[in-house]
Amino acid sequence: MKTIIVPTDFSENAQKALELALDIARRANGRLVIFNAYDLPYSQNVMTTSLLDIMKNNSEEGLADIAENLKETGVPFTTESRLGNPIRSVKEVVKKEDGDLVVLGTKGASGIEEVLIGSNAASILHAVDCPVLAVPAKGELGEVKRIVYACDLNEKGETGALSQLRTLAQLYEAEIMVLHVQDPDGPELKVINKPYYEKAFEGCAVSFHIVDQNESLEKTILKFAEVNKVGLLSMMARRYGFLQGLFHKSMTSQVAFHTRLPFLTLHEY
Repeated sequence: MKTIIVPTDFSENAQKALELALDIARRANGRLVIFNAYDLPYSQNVMTTSLLDIMKNNSEEGLADIAENLKETGVPFTTESRLGNPIRSVKEVVKKEDGDLVVLGTKGASGIEEVLIGSNAASILHAVDCPVLAVPAKGELGEVKRIVYACDLNEKGETGALSQLRTLAQLYEAEIMVLHVQDPDGPELKVINKPYYEKAFEGCAVSFHIVDQNESLEKTILKFAEVNKVGLLSMMARRYGFLQGLFHKSMTSQVAFHTRLPFLTLHEY
């Protein structure tokens, strides 16, 4: 994780995300790329040019303040102000900088707010190919001594995406708790592909956990994390076809909206 991309809107929560990104960069001997994307919600207005100038100045001034505060950290960094859609800008910056990780702040939401407020963060979680670490507004950053990876315990194939989680766990010397949530009224899990995970997380302490789903799936995951004093959650963002996508409610987005912990989204290769 040598190149860490940090989108910012200069909010308090974006600052919290930057602090975590800075800590990871220190541990990994990496560098930060901090950028702000600004855009008008409409394209035709007599005040468009003036507004863009104001937004550009605000963006550059905010980044200059961040740069001033980062100078004494010893961590290499660059800043960039960009005109354009935030989601598209994240994708472009990740590609241009060959980013290994995106760290961003999320507001969290409930009900219809998950569609309105959470749409940008949720879109970014699924829009880029590198891992995305979402830092929620609610809750505080704590020690990362345990990481929960929630999955079906029967994965096969390439371990590339999981190696990214392994790298993060090694930076913090954290245990990876592989979690499966099962329906107590459904069929019992028959296959636990332990060798797959032990290979993927080689060099890390790994434990396996199966719990019954007594509430919604995301609440069951979050309760397990709370009880076990977990410092970070992780899941795989699955790729779905068009028809599946119409009806599938992304569990990664649901957990990202509701968790108080940093949440790492991995992507299938």
